[in-house]
Amino acid sequence: VLVAVIVLIVVLRINASTIKLNDYVEITTYGYDGYGTASVTFDTDRFETDHEDKFPRRNREMSMAAFETVFYNGVLSPSSELANGDTVTYEWADDIDELAEQYDLRVRYSDIEQRVEDLEAVDTVDLFDYVSLSFTGINGYGTAVLDVDDSFPYDSDVYFEASSTDGLSDGDEVTVYARANYWSSTDLTTYFIQSYGKATESLEKTFTVDGLGEGESFDPFDYIELSIEGISPG
Repeated sequence: VLVAVIVLIVVLRINASTIKLNDYVEITTYGYDGYGTASVTFDTDRFETDHEDKFPRRNREMSMAAFETVFYNGVLSPSSELANGDTVTYEWADDIDELAEQYDLRVRYSDIEQRVEDLEAVDTVDLFDYVSLSFTGINGYGTAVLDVDDSFPYDSDVYFEASSTDGLSDGDEVTVYARANYWSSTDLTTYFIQSYGKATESLEKTFTVDGLGEGESFDPFDYIELSIEGISPG
């Protein structure tokens, strides 16, 4: 019985002196369903309050700061384009045990998984509701005319561009692309979500050429008459 009590005391002391790194990690997800973002934060203030006595007095703050790099060397994945039901994982860096041994610390940690939930449903907008493409001319020489309705509310953000506008025949396909009308590394869909709380349904639409007339062929020489006059030389 005495041995069992001693073992229990030792186990409790070891457990009490063990730093549970997962306790200081928080994963947050936010944004819209299908376009969500995940971030990870670390409560280093609470970590220092809880465990400063485990670090040597000399250069204690520097030692704690050096050890706390283990929090920031991990990887959170995936962290973007998240939907409700997805799972986000924070994987710790490989050097934790080495760093813990350097400071004579007992640590416990494991990869942290968190299910994504409560992201808001996002409304969508069809940019091509305001776009029409008409065709004029004759087969083989048709022209595409792109028109954007005056009521289009995003003209300062978006412009449209057709993949081809001439030399068209019935049955050809012309794709119209929505392009960002601003200088930014942010893609257009993300920009709309951030600016308007709406996602773009599509950034391109394909139209099929039809309604072109058949041209009539003619021989221009039908209208030319050549006559020869004079005498033969020699």
